[in-house]
Amino acid sequence: MPKAFCEKPFRIKDDPSRYCNEAIAVEEFQLVDKNGHVRAVLGLNDEDEPRLLFLDGNEKPQLSIYVEEGQPGIELADKNEHVRATLGLDDDSQPSLLLLDEKEKVRASLTLLEDEGPSLDFSDENEVLRASLGLLRDDALPSLALVDKNGQRRRA
Repeated sequence: MPKAFCEKPFRIKDDPSRYCNEAIAVEEFQLVDKNGHVRAVLGLNDEDEPRLLFLDGNEKPQLSIYVEEGQPGIELADKNEHVRATLGLDDDSQPSLLLLDEKEKVRASLTLLEDEGPSLDFSDENEVLRASLGLLRDDALPSLALVDKNGQRRRA
């Protein structure tokens, strides 16, 4: 592992006109404010995958950019540390945007599936699908499904 021997602003000590070509290797970087509160962390999760966290003034996570199981993702959390929105890719690298309620239940999702096309889905507080708007890839026709609380499909 390369040893770090650079000083601010990352110039070589012996010759300040040359920039450092070595790496600085640490397990975690923490950015702290003037009061000593951690405001951002760049590190690795338990599976040694990268994660960048942004924290509020009370050191509660607000934004997380990460890689988990080889897939990138972004999470937004509220002041109570509940995840309220996620953006990521599934195992087939298809994108999705999820909106969650204060109990972290998915209430709305926007997905793009390779075989099916784009879909906007709405779920109730029990995460039961209640409405779906999609564009079918084969015939490029829009589809709309409405479902009542008993699971019965209703006409649009």
